[in-house]
Amino acid sequence: MRIAICDDDAQTLELMQSYVSRYAESRSKTLHAECFQTPDKLLALLQQNEYNNFDVIFINISMPGRSGIEVASIIRNHNFNIYIVFITGLLNHMPDAFRLHAFDYISKPISISNVFRVLDDLTRSYPTLTVISDRSEVSISANQILYIESLGKKAVIKTFGGDYPTYISQKSLIANLPKSFIQCHKSYIFNMQMVKKRNAANCMLVNDSVIPIGRKYMHVFKDAYFRYLLDSGRNL
Repeated sequence: MRIAICDDDAQTLELMQSYVSRYAESRSKTLHAECFQTPDKLLALLQQNEYNNFDVIFINISMPGRSGIEVASIIRNHNFNIYIVFITGLLNHMPDAFRLHAFDYISKPISISNVFRVLDDLTRSYPTLTVISDRSEVSISANQILYIESLGKKAVIKTFGGDYPTYISQKSLIANLPKSFIQCHKSYIFNMQMVKKRNAANCMLVNDSVIPIGRKYMHVFKDAYFRYLLDSGRNL
C-alpha cells in the first residue's frame, strides 16, 4: 500500500509515519509512506504521475494556503480510486469530506489506536490475490501489482515490493483480479491504475516499465481502458 501523509506540522508527520511503520511491523504488511509538509509538493508529485502515485492519502484539513478539502477536490477530479483520510480537529468540515467520498477521518490529537483502526479498515478494503510462490502461500494486495509477465508455464507477478513467480494460468489470474487488470499481450497482464503514459503500441507504468500492446489485443484494450478512465474519473 502506497501512502502519502500531508500536514503542515512536522511533529504530526513524524508521529503519523511512526504509527504507519509500527502498524506495518505489527501486522506483517508492506506499506510505503511518504510525507509532505505542503499541499503543493504533494500535488506536484501527483501531477507528474497522472495522480496515480498513491493508494491512500492522509491529509490535514486546515493548512496554510490550500486546505485539505481543496486538495482532495483536485485529486477527485483526476482519480476517484484513491482513498482519502482527513486529519482534523474540526468536525464542521465533515459534510465536505463526505461530498468528496472520504474513506474516513482521524481526529486530533492523533492516537495510535485510531490510526491502526483506519489502516485495518483500509487493508480489508483492498482486494488480494493469493498464490503459491516459492513453495509458500502468499497474499498480494492487488493495488501493489504493476503487471504480470508470462514466461512459458510460469507467471511472474511484478509488485512494488518485489517479484512473485507462480504457476497459475493467465485465465485464472484475470478471473481473480479486479476489473482494473487487463491482458494486453499474449505475455502480459497489467494494472490500468498504474499507467503513467500510453500510445498505440505500449503503456509506460508508474515505475517506468514499458508494457507492449499486442495487435490482436489493441481494440479490447482501447475499449477497456476508456471504460476504466470513465469509471475512475481520470482524464481521458
